[in-house]
Amino acid sequence: MKVVYYWSPFLTKIATIKSVYNSAISLTKYSEKYKAIIINVCGEWTEEKKILEANSISCIDLVSFNYHKYLPKRGYFFSRFSLFVIALISFIPLIILLLKKKPNFFIIHLNSILPIFFSNFFFKTKFILRISGYPKLHFLRKFLWTSFSKKLFKIISPTFGTKEILIRNKIFRQHIEVIRDPVLVLKNIKSFKKSESKQLLAIGRLTKQKNFHFLIKCFYQLNLLYPNEYKLVILGEGEDKKKLENLISILKLEKQVKLLGYKKNIEDYFSNSCCFVLSSLWEDPGFVLIESSIYETVIISSNCESGPKELIEDNNNGLLYENNNVDDFVRVFNKFRILSEEKKKLMKINAKKSVRKYTLFFHGKALEALLNN
Repeated sequence: MKVVYYWSPFLTKIATIKSVYNSAISLTKYSEKYKAIIINVCGEWTEEKKILEANSISCIDLVSFNYHKYLPKRGYFFSRFSLFVIALISFIPLIILLLKKKPNFFIIHLNSILPIFFSNFFFKTKFILRISGYPKLHFLRKFLWTSFSKKLFKIISPTFGTKEILIRNKIFRQHIEVIRDPVLVLKNIKSFKKSESKQLLAIGRLTKQKNFHFLIKCFYQLNLLYPNEYKLVILGEGEDKKKLENLISILKLEKQVKLLGYKKNIEDYFSNSCCFVLSSLWEDPGFVLIESSIYETVIISSNCESGPKELIEDNNNGLLYENNNVDDFVRVFNKFRILSEEKKKLMKINAKKSVRKYTLFFHGKALEALLNN
């Protein structure tokens, strides 16, 4: 049996983390040829070990002490400092691990600089870079990826949009494969009860990327057109919370717009919403859109790079508006208002069928095929 290591040292529990252990689970469950092992680099996976063990996934500690809890996690400079510390402490232990264990494959998800560098020296291991999220191609990343691309066995992109961006920028031209993120379990795709509602739902971290400042301004325009007819509920935590609360107060929308924080169980919120709104500046692919499709909620999404456009598929699975354009948002929402129930039902059915490619089964089979190549 061939061994596949997963490298994904994270600071906070972003969506990528679920993708990592779902990928390991899917490979273990749907392939008899490969054994998945997650590297607990700095203690980041310690709380997840029970979940991993329950799904027959091994987790090995790179170092003997858990220093993850001591690392700064918020803010651009603090988080970059923490990633540097992780790379520095991991340097020797990772060399020892690769020399001793000689894994067949090494899949890199986050904090990629160190393992990409090692791909030049450990030729018995095939290194695979998984592009996690929409890639910001700043100078250092572009230089690193371009310089070491020939030493990597494969590059996995979560969407065709991201693959095109990498090719357009002359990075990883020859060996990029698109494999969808493993988000769903096939047997959990079922029918859900919906209630009549005038509630708009948005979910995500309260950050610049999610663009909730823009969404609240859009809702203000909707409230002028349809006074007190609709409500907007936003689920999530983040550094922009105070700014958003101030904007809600300035626009006098306290009764119509609610910031409810992080919620573990979101099914009821989808069931009680007439539509799900994604206002992000970028997504790749947009896990909340996949969840919205499963919960049979009509999607109104920005046409941002790169996942939403692929998920919506030319307005067959939802409605797209021009990214960061208030007037176009209002236009598309008015289009949503007059959609027939038959058309809404068709959009929901199309969306639900479309996201089946994000199941663990499809991911596991696609990853096995890539490793066999």
